[in-house]
Amino acid sequence: NPTRGTKPIPSYSERGSVASVRASSKISQRASQPGEQVVHDNGMADTDALLAMVEDYLIDCAARGLKAKTIAMSYGYPLRTVLMPFCTKEGVTEVSGLTNRVLNRLSVQLIEDGGRRKKELSPDTVHAYLRVVNGFLTWAKRDGAEVTGKSQLPRRPRRDIDVLTRQEIARMEEM
Repeated sequence: NPTRGTKPIPSYSERGSVASVRASSKISQRASQPGEQVVHDNGMADTDALLAMVEDYLIDCAARGLKAKTIAMSYGYPLRTVLMPFCTKEGVTEVSGLTNRVLNRLSVQLIEDGGRRKKELSPDTVHAYLRVVNGFLTWAKRDGAEVTGKSQLPRRPRRDIDVLTRQEIARMEEM
């Protein structure tokens, strides 16, 4: 389990090429009672417990044999860069706080406000981010955490695939 105190929580990044998630922040104060929420000077909630679970999940992904780049980009990015800042803003400090209502707000925020780099995210991107969040929640529940929420995945636009007709195939075979 990650070391607590004033040191950053060790992350999967110490094992390879994944960027560090806690390089710039240190925990300045601790909750005196289990489950008590610590609020920092900037008004943001202390999400250490949730971050530790995210890091444990990413380590579990590595143990399943996923490549470091897959973990960093496909799993780590949505969890560290999308979910964690949202949880800090919403005051969610533990996985049990990720209720259906909170996850619906995340979904709407992604659809309406977009991401860090551009204003609008495609429905496919939002779907992919929320699918990773659901995978994390499923893992946390299997691991014994009290999980009550699940993200609703937005509909993706149907893509019509242009296929060859039998006559077009026959013409290609004649050549």
